[in-house]
Amino acid sequence: LEIRAEVREVRRASLSFGYAILRAGAGELLAEGSTTHAFTDGAGRVIRLPPEVRMRFSPCGRNGEEG
Repeated sequence: LEIRAEVREVRRASLSFGYAILRAGAGELLAEGSTTHAFTDGAGRVIRLPPEVRMRFSPCGRNGEEG
């Protein structure tokens, strides 16, 4: 199996990822999906992404402030 993952969206308080599972060598798509991960504080309240996280996941030349 070959597993591919990509960052699809960087928002103020969340990151979205897309995934694809392919048959290795053949390139046949077997499954695909996505997840969204929200950032929360210790009490479970949604918080903004820390700046260092935003910088690591935002594409070059963008500040990740959309949405």
